Amino acid sequence: DFLHEMDRFYAKAPTEKADWWAPVVEARRADGNFVVTAELPGLKKEEVKVQVTEDALTLEGERKQEKEEKSEEYYRSERSYGHFYRSIPLPEGADVDQAKAEFSNGLLRISIPCAEVKQKVKEIPVQEAKSTA
Repeated sequence: DFLHEMDRFYAKAPTEKADWWAPVVEARRADGNFVVTAELPGLKKEEVKVQVTEDALTLEGERKQEKEEKSEEYYRSERSYGHFYRSIPLPEGADVDQAKAEFSNGLLRISIPCAEVKQKVKEIPVQEAKSTA
C-alpha cells in the first residue's frame, strides 16, 4: 500500500540530510475505525504532534538522543536528532471530530471512527454499434 511504498522510498533514499527520520507507520481499517499506529521509540508524548483535517491525518515530531559512555580510559558522547513528518490521507466517511490518540511505550495509536461508504455501481447496457458504411 501507499505507506509501505513511502517507507521503502525513505529507506533507499540517499541520506544527504541526517536530520530526517522515517518511523514505521501502519494504517488500516478495523472494527469500524480507521486506525493508524506509529512506532516512535525514545519519544515522549510531548514530542509528538498529531493533527487532523477533513482529508488527512498528520504526524510530526523530533527525537533527540544523547548517549554517554565513561571509563577511566575514555569518554564518548553521541547526540543524534531526527525530525519526521507524515501525512496520511483519510478514507471517505472518517469522523474526524471523534478522533482519539494514545501514546504508550513509544507506540502512537490514532483511532478515527469511519463509516463504511458503499460506492454506487450502475451497470451500463452495452449496445450493438451502428454501422456507418
